[in-house]
Amino acid sequence: MRRLRERGIYKTPDGREFVARAGILGNYLLYSLRGGASLFPALAVDVTGRVVAASQPTRWLADELVDTGRTLREVFATTPCY
Repeated sequence: MRRLRERGIYKTPDGREFVARAGILGNYLLYSLRGGASLFPALAVDVTGRVVAASQPTRWLADELVDTGRTLREVFATTPCY
């Protein structure tokens, strides 16, 4: 599976942007940048590289996420990294 940068900002094929955080299970959690910081991830990337939303696989793979080259400078203090 492709490694994502911690706090890296990635764009999905539909144009939405998310910040990546490493999970403790070898997965990644993707938090929306739209509408302010969220306590809960909007998407996840499982250990097989599949992007998942609401526990359901999407049609996307981690390889399809575009690294914008930007990095979130501040970490959400209340964001859990499961």
